[in-house]
Amino acid sequence: MSDLLGFFKDEHQPLKQYWLLMKTAPLERLKQMQKGLIYMNSLEYFSHLKGKEGAKVRSDELESVYAQFQAGVPYNNRRIEINVSHPSFGDFDIPKGTKVSVSVPSAKNVFIFCFMCIGEDEHKNIRHLDGDKLYIDKRMSQFGSHTLIIEKPSEFFKRYSRAMHNIQGAHINHYMEGGCGMVDYKKMAEHHGKIGLFMKDIEYEWQREYRFVLGAPDKYMNNAGALELNIGDISDISLIVETELLINSPFTVKKRVAYLDTDGHYKIRN
Repeated sequence: MSDLLGFFKDEHQPLKQYWLLMKTAPLERLKQMQKGLIYMNSLEYFSHLKGKEGAKVRSDELESVYAQFQAGVPYNNRRIEINVSHPSFGDFDIPKGTKVSVSVPSAKNVFIFCFMCIGEDEHKNIRHLDGDKLYIDKRMSQFGSHTLIIEKPSEFFKRYSRAMHNIQGAHINHYMEGGCGMVDYKKMAEHHGKIGLFMKDIEYEWQREYRFVLGAPDKYMNNAGALELNIGDISDISLIVETELLINSPFTVKKRVAYLDTDGHYKIRN
């Protein structure tokens, strides 16, 4: 399994930089988050989520799939051939062209926390911008009535990192891509190769995700199989607004350049 993961490890690397983070959820959950509770569900949870409130917009059966490919078909000047053996019937090769999926190891111990974000793409263009406006999709209201906005994302990251290092046995493996990043969106029915933890089907693009990923042992799970990470009170760096207000009133986003003036202070060039 580790050999197969290594086969795809150099493909698709998520962008890390973000400007603004937003979390949409029921009001009570966001109040708990402001007090410091980061409730991280596992990849296994999201890949098997069915029949629960909000399941249609939150579930993804590919969530725990690391890569998908066709057996025996050349890919990036290489190919993977798979042989299966069993004492009762001998061994045989998987037919060429068979679609094969490789899972993320121990998906029940890999936890994610997702935000909606504003940030740049690889060409330094602001993602999802319409002119100078950024619209929030009305389907975000299915996640909850309110949205928590992180006003100081870099400070949030510091507090999250500090809490993460307080968990004995917490880890960020090579397939977790550094433990954070923007999600890219592809047509998965046509995609071959690495999916990883930062790629989803194009049908989810309206969610504009930024993810934090963390591995942790069983002893830190609650009864629901989730990881409850306490990062300390964040009410000083966040605010809560009604989701409908964000949907009905788009953000105005302008990219400007700051320069160091002769007086030693930074100024904004319009």
